[in-house]
Amino acid sequence: MSRILIVFLSICFFTATSYSQKNSEQLSEVTVIASRTIQKADGYVVNLRGSDITKGKPAIDALQLLPSISYESKSLKINGLGVSEIYLDGLKLNDYSELDNIPADMIDKVEVRYFSGANQNTSQAGGSIWITLRRPPEGGFTGSLGGNAKAIRRNGVSHESLYGVINGRYGKVSFYDYTSASWMQYKEWQTQTISSPSETTHMNTMVNTHNGAPSNRLSLTYDFNKRTYLAASYYVASQSRRQNSLTKAEGTNETVDQRNSVTANGGTLKLNSQLNEKGLTLTVIGDYLSYINRSNQLFHTSSSESSPFHYKNSTEMWEAYAYVDVPINQTMAFNGGVSAKIISIHYRPDKYLNSDRFDSSGISTNTSGLTPMAFASLRGAFGQLRYSAGLNWMLNKIEYEPLDGSERTKNTQWAINPTVQVMYPFGAGNKHSFSISYKHILDKIPYSAISSLVRWEDAYNYSVGNPDLKATTEHFVMAGVNLFNNLLNLNASYFYDNNAITWETFADANNENVFYTKPVNYDGEQSWALRAELNVKPLKPWRLKFITRFSLNPEDVTIGNVHYDKTRFRHIYILNNSFSFKNGWNAMINADIEPTFHSLDRTYHTVYKVQGNISKLLLNNNLEVGVNFTPVSKRRKLDRRTNGTTVTLHYTNPEYAVGLNLRWFFRGGKQVKTNIAVGTQDYEETVDTK
Repeated sequence: MSRILIVFLSICFFTATSYSQKNSEQLSEVTVIASRTIQKADGYVVNLRGSDITKGKPAIDALQLLPSISYESKSLKINGLGVSEIYLDGLKLNDYSELDNIPADMIDKVEVRYFSGANQNTSQAGGSIWITLRRPPEGGFTGSLGGNAKAIRRNGVSHESLYGVINGRYGKVSFYDYTSASWMQYKEWQTQTISSPSETTHMNTMVNTHNGAPSNRLSLTYDFNKRTYLAASYYVASQSRRQNSLTKAEGTNETVDQRNSVTANGGTLKLNSQLNEKGLTLTVIGDYLSYINRSNQLFHTSSSESSPFHYKNSTEMWEAYAYVDVPINQTMAFNGGVSAKIISIHYRPDKYLNSDRFDSSGISTNTSGLTPMAFASLRGAFGQLRYSAGLNWMLNKIEYEPLDGSERTKNTQWAINPTVQVMYPFGAGNKHSFSISYKHILDKIPYSAISSLVRWEDAYNYSVGNPDLKATTEHFVMAGVNLFNNLLNLNASYFYDNNAITWETFADANNENVFYTKPVNYDGEQSWALRAELNVKPLKPWRLKFITRFSLNPEDVTIGNVHYDKTRFRHIYILNNSFSFKNGWNAMINADIEPTFHSLDRTYHTVYKVQGNISKLLLNNNLEVGVNFTPVSKRRKLDRRTNGTTVTLHYTNPEYAVGLNLRWFFRGGKQVKTNIAVGTQDYEETVDTK
């Protein structure tokens, strides 16, 4: 591990040293976005039209090269904090699959907001990303069709997908459609060790997964005139998954066979109208999302006992949202409005057969939630100083009702949440800036973790919900310095949480080798973090981005009967390299490493990965052929401790992989402006992350 760290730091030092030897006239050339960027109090907007960071890449890869953004553990982060929302032409994304498949060349601009604003009912400190695609031709269309296949060592061809995206305009009607279908067959090997003061038990698990997932997202917009439009969108997706886990322990074989069918569909209506010449604008949005999970489970033991268990878990969400934008003068604008969200969850078990070996929940339950919000914000400038300040009032009301006659659980939380962001540019040409921000957060209702549903991962591990769970509240402060047009970004942050959520590990009452996790609240979680990011262009075809992040987590909490009083240290290193050559050749190679760190009752051991891709544009840049690869990988090993026992889970098969990508582009026409409906909701699961 130390050798890898030395390589990372050596590359960073060499690059920085080489850059310092270049003269200042080359500054705008070596930064990633330089003069393409408009700095704002709450983030920035960057124009990517014609940028070399979009060539031969999917959108997800191009976003990684932007300042303050990183891609860690299959999720995007802003300044090290998880992104709370991503919008594509105003349409909220439910997952990253679209970003994996949409060519970055289709991106016109990207707006990065470091924090969610007072007008956004978002839960994390992390902000949002707003992607605008190149406008389609009037009376025409633009888009792409593609497919890929990936082979992973020991698994054969394990993942294939087909996809297409098209957006266009005909008269007063704009349209956008994204469709995809993917298939996956994947085998995974795990070792598990249970170490107690008296004995150690070893077991091996093989998980075999088959998965098919088609989806479609369609949006239509009608422009009544230059000031008013009505937009409607519809999203539908399904997933059919079969997963079989076979665990061998002490001469016994036990199997969990699960078949899941998930259906999601949602619709959005949006009316946007500019009411006067000064720019007073009214926006009204209505949104609906349904998420239905049907599961058939079959548990097998070595004694040939089979226990079936079927259930249906349905979630429905309705949201109404209305606000006004009021320009006050050339440097100041007001935004204010109200929203309300209703959540309804129904859990219905069926064909339940009690098993002495496998626990499950045979109690039907109803869960309901209400989240109203009112907000107001002001943004503007005093000379060079740019600011954004807002306030919202938000309430979480939730009720959990078991239908067996047990007592209902009710919980109501409310908070007034201020948000203040200030940015001051300085230096010759305003090439530097200083920013400081504060935000108070009331998290979203963790509705998916309140259910009584028992989720089996394999024959020796499962998780349960907690009806008494509360939403987290958080104080968050961040200060940062941007030097030489994003050549070097430095920021420091601090947060303090009450009702933070962690997954506590328990031993099953009926089997000493079976363990489960349950979400619980605790107060007083805090963290100090430092983050540094270097963006350079050592050579004309080569862009390099290096990120390092350090955090200190002083613990002084009691969970269960255990008091945690250590100061934990966590660090991560990320290296991105992008290459753009003549004749349509493009390449990218990324590496990251996260050394071992501790958190409460858990130890997360070192993980690292190197992955890249090479692509070539052919046939007058209409066809893209690419190869992606993962030559180096070390996967997660996790230790959990409970009552003197350590449970170790280690994913043992590496992710060595190679894949082939094909993409066909079609385009044409002149540039016009279109509007896309905003989907405001998505389904979120609060799950234990291993």
